Amino acid sequence: MGETITLLIPNFYGGASSMPLGSNSNLAKAGLPPEYLAGMPTYWGQQSYTAGPVYMGAVVCFLFILGLFVVEKRTRYWLLAGTVLSILLAWGKNFESFNYLIFDLLPGYNKFRAVSMALVIAQLAMPILGALALSRVLRPRTPQPLTPTDPQQHPALAKAAGTAAPQLTAEAAALLPKVLYAGAITAGICVLAYLASFTFDFAAPIDNELTKQGFTPELLSGLRADRADLLRSDVWRGLLFIGAALGVLYFHLKGRLNVMTASGLMVVLVLVDLWGVDKRYLGNDKFQRETIAEAIQPTPANQMIMRDTALSYRVFNLQNPFNEAQTSYFHKSIGGYHGAKLRRYQDLIERQISNNNQQVLNMLNMRYLITGDPKQPVQRNPGALGNAWFVSEVKLVNSPDEEMAALSSFNPATEAVVDVSKFPQQKAATYNAAGSTVTLTNYSPDELKYSVNAKQPGLVVFSEIYYADGWQAFLDGKPVPHIRANYVLRAMQVPAGQHTIEFKFEPKSYAVGNAVSLASSIALLLMIVGAGVYAARRKQTKDELVPAEVVA
Repeated sequence: MGETITLLIPNFYGGASSMPLGSNSNLAKAGLPPEYLAGMPTYWGQQSYTAGPVYMGAVVCFLFILGLFVVEKRTRYWLLAGTVLSILLAWGKNFESFNYLIFDLLPGYNKFRAVSMALVIAQLAMPILGALALSRVLRPRTPQPLTPTDPQQHPALAKAAGTAAPQLTAEAAALLPKVLYAGAITAGICVLAYLASFTFDFAAPIDNELTKQGFTPELLSGLRADRADLLRSDVWRGLLFIGAALGVLYFHLKGRLNVMTASGLMVVLVLVDLWGVDKRYLGNDKFQRETIAEAIQPTPANQMIMRDTALSYRVFNLQNPFNEAQTSYFHKSIGGYHGAKLRRYQDLIERQISNNNQQVLNMLNMRYLITGDPKQPVQRNPGALGNAWFVSEVKLVNSPDEEMAALSSFNPATEAVVDVSKFPQQKAATYNAAGSTVTLTNYSPDELKYSVNAKQPGLVVFSEIYYADGWQAFLDGKPVPHIRANYVLRAMQVPAGQHTIEFKFEPKSYAVGNAVSLASSIALLLMIVGAGVYAARRKQTKDELVPAEVVA
């Protein structure tokens, strides 16, 4: 909840989980070798990991608060409401009474990976309100004359009018105190943060682990002092930008800066403010000429596996299998990393694959194992079942838990486990699978094609993940139902004879979304054309109504 202030003071909680500290840091003075200073745990908040704060910008925050004073009510209220809602959602479990209700009732909200993603609303609403406030203050104004007397009739007054500063207009006079209020509020928040920093101990959950790793009390004190310095330096930084932005608007309203100059200075301040913080996380070392593809090179193990030109098989890398992505770059992988795994597949990982269930790896068509052993970097799995196969027996269970438990002691080459609570149409059965074959003839991410030679009617299990929301099965070109077997795989009843089976990924939501997007785009274009035609006709009508003597 407290991390909301990072919208204004980015290093309030130390920035990212790991930040570089310089040779003048307290930690360096405490005796930490320089090679360790490139990445120290400066973050002392409650998140388990963060790549950096959500920083809105000191100037943008100042303009946002100014917008609450100067922008018309009907506009500022909905932008303020959107910002507040965004912040409340980002609080997550720190505001349980509200956020658990939203999590349960708001459609699609439970699909977001992190509650902090809600801050994108504030990242849109706050700059919009700030821009409207800036537009309101920088609106061109005509300065009042020095006296009601015509300067052309009095040369002395004309000379004075050319040298004296313009007087404030009534509008500028009304805006000036509001600009000062906004600056005082924004700067006041920074000052309060600075004063509050002297009450913090800057201890972080990771500090206990650092102590176990040999951090002395002196080093720990130095690290906490650096966390305090990061906070306080950002407070001074924020005050500098707020003061500069306030000065630009003040001198503009006083008539010392024209609109173009003031606008240019405000743009520069915003850019420099955001650029300075952005460079902390995207420094020069983050930019490189080579592409990611050029940076990822196949290992000797990858090169050995790529000699196999079969249409489809999977590889299992024992070296950090579910938190690395390089294997997936070269092969179809059993593991790999993704921030949004299917819950059912994650269950399989935790309860079967992590327990080295070889039969489950066989049904996932794991043909190769990357061991990490230089003497034998790759092992071929002779038990891999291939892309699809006929089974001899269907075993029925009554729940997902029973289905998962059944995988601990079954032979996927001959058995298929089906949950009848989900697929009641499936009956227990035995089949004569001798001589029946299934061959994958075409593979693409969204379409699979198989050639089937079934000696007898039977059940085919496919080594592909079952996902009903999009995958459609076809038998000889006609849509047919398919079911889930073995907790995660697809299965289908196939009649005797020669057949072609296809799986196509055709989600209805995608088709509907495309249709809605196309219709919306056409409607928008028609509105733009209609608005242009209406404006042209209106101008023509006005021109026709001008009296002849006025034209003359």
